[in-house]
Amino acid sequence: GSTANGFDVDGYIGPFAGLTLRFVGDYMDGHYTGNHSCLPFVDIFGNHQCVFINGAPLQRQPKFQVRLTPSYTTTVPWGDVSAWLTFEHVGQRYNDTYGQQPLGTYNMLSAGILTDVGDKWQFRVQGTNLTNAIGLTEGNARQFGRALGVGNVLLARPLEGRELNLTATYNF
Repeated sequence: GSTANGFDVDGYIGPFAGLTLRFVGDYMDGHYTGNHSCLPFVDIFGNHQCVFINGAPLQRQPKFQVRLTPSYTTTVPWGDVSAWLTFEHVGQRYNDTYGQQPLGTYNMLSAGILTDVGDKWQFRVQGTNLTNAIGLTEGNARQFGRALGVGNVLLARPLEGRELNLTATYNF
């Protein structure tokens, strides 16, 4: 079992026409509970081990994360234009079920512009991780215990540099 206490916040304000400030975040203090046995597993070297997880933080769940997005929409002669910028902070979380393999925290900045041209066309430019932040998003959830490779290398999904997408859409 597990127990989690916390709160979620999801809201926005529109202080004046066209501008919106959106805030999404949560604080969660979650732990495994009620398991007082030693959970067996086989490590990557074939050694049989076991671990106690009672009281350990929930796997891959940050205690705190937040996203703040200011956006602005306006009408121009050819249609509407919307622009936004998102700051994201993801707090400490752990790859393993017993809270010994930290994935660290990271901050990421994303932005985009979307415009409608007439009734048929839509153009979008959107980028993520614009500051080229380094971070691990999650580890290998299919591996019980410490999900380490040879030489104690952590197997996890990294933020993979900047990403930029250009999209043109035609509506029939």
